[in-house]
Amino acid sequence: MNILYFANARIPTEKAHGFQIMKMCASFAAAGAAVHLVLPRRKNNLSDDPFSYYGVARTFTISWVPTMNVLWLGKGGYYIQTAWFACACLVYGLRHTADVYYSRDESALFFLKYFKRTVLEVHAVPTKHIFFYRLIIAGIAKFISTNQWKANFLKTTCGVGAEQIVVFPNAVDIPEHQARASACAALWLAPEKKYVVYVGHLYEWKGAHVLAAAAALLPADTEVIFVGGLDADVAKLQKINSRIRCVGHQRRDVVQHYLAAADLLVLPNVPVTEESVYATSPMKLFEYMAAQKPIIASDLPSIREIVDESSATLVPPGDAVALARAIEEVFAHPEQAQQKVRRAFEVVRTHTWDARAHAILNFIV
Repeated sequence: MNILYFANARIPTEKAHGFQIMKMCASFAAAGAAVHLVLPRRKNNLSDDPFSYYGVARTFTISWVPTMNVLWLGKGGYYIQTAWFACACLVYGLRHTADVYYSRDESALFFLKYFKRTVLEVHAVPTKHIFFYRLIIAGIAKFISTNQWKANFLKTTCGVGAEQIVVFPNAVDIPEHQARASACAALWLAPEKKYVVYVGHLYEWKGAHVLAAAAALLPADTEVIFVGGLDADVAKLQKINSRIRCVGHQRRDVVQHYLAAADLLVLPNVPVTEESVYATSPMKLFEYMAAQKPIIASDLPSIREIVDESSATLVPPGDAVALARAIEEVFAHPEQAQQKVRRAFEVVRTHTWDARAHAILNFIV
């Protein structure tokens, strides 16, 4: 199968969607598809080779098409750039033959869907202007939803047929085991301390500020480490609690060291947006599960689609006191925590990128 994958994204990027796009292209290729990724030629402060940046095998090809770099104009610039890329996708798609024209950006397929067989991977749905969203996606052949809530939205709100939709959450590569002592040594961390680790951006709905507040309530032998985030967000977080350690954005190999060094991993999402409550399928939760460490996560519908009380400790979202109490409970009951770790690993072993790609190809063939 030949796949043209269109992504209106700056790649490489420090954001998670760039890694997800590159991993899916590589996994489609590993499953036997011939894959070509098409990107806009956007301004980028990262000049790294995408394959090297993400540690992805060179099993597919990449082309960049001209775009209008007008995002500095704000929302208007975004709409102009998006429309330009949609036109570029049409031109490129009509000039290049493929079996499937694939994207996670519905606007990229807006014109192309009238001429080619298109597949949309749905990572977010709108909360307003739904009429226009229905207009944009009408005529797309197949939909890959990253969770059940978005699949239900497509069926009930957008009129997409059930036979057109399948649910495949995000995924993970199962890492080789790294001893905690080795990871601590690589990061110059004292192995006798307890490390509570958060990985990801520091946007408000991610709830990092709740973990920062909870850190102030923990014993002195427990250190909370935040891996990720932009400099401005890191500075804001450190104002909440000077005891926390923020290391900013790190390469993926360094992130793996932090996951291996952790005694406990936290996903403290808060329900400030519909995305955090219902729509997200967080890749970092799969990475936490694959790291085989205890997990504390916010009790939200989007999180419960992946884990439950048998595989993680779920806490009320936005409650720093409850989060701090849960952290101490996990450390106080290591056997119970390890039972949940084993269950989480059983679940995540079925959610690899390669397995996801095979299943999607079987659905869209």
